[in-house]
Amino acid sequence: MTSAPRYADLRGKAAIVAGEGDLVVEVVGRLAAHGCLLAVVAADRGTTTRATEAAESQSAAVFGITADPADAATWDRVIQHIEQRLGPIDIAVAVCSTAVHDVLRAALTHDMAARRRGVLICVGAEATADPIGTGVRHVVLATDDAAAVVRAASDSAQDG
Repeated sequence: MTSAPRYADLRGKAAIVAGEGDLVVEVVGRLAAHGCLLAVVAADRGTTTRATEAAESQSAAVFGITADPADAATWDRVIQHIEQRLGPIDIAVAVCSTAVHDVLRAALTHDMAARRRGVLICVGAEATADPIGTGVRHVVLATDDAAAVVRAASDSAQDG
């Protein structure tokens, strides 16, 4: 991971990153470096472990949940658990298409929509929820660049 500028506006922001693979690990590491409080949700324990280790190496507050991001039935419980540990979610990142719809639905039905602020970032080509009118920013990135995810989160934090 290369050195990146530190975004003061991300310090203390609660972020959930859901998905699988190396991009999840890199996004978590970068958000940790910028001061986010993090929750990682992945079906693969290896992804969860590597991502939490990446955040811990930045001295970030992080915890992992091994759960299937594509299982809609788990999301209400997962989001409640995350909000109890981190507070209201400011940033939700769905990596690839494994859980885009469920991450967005779960985040929007909780405190983020009620507060009419936050950012939902879909990394990949598929976005299956449209939060227009909720006050929540929706960003779709067709990229595998973790730095672009952090820039999108930072830009949205400055706007909101």
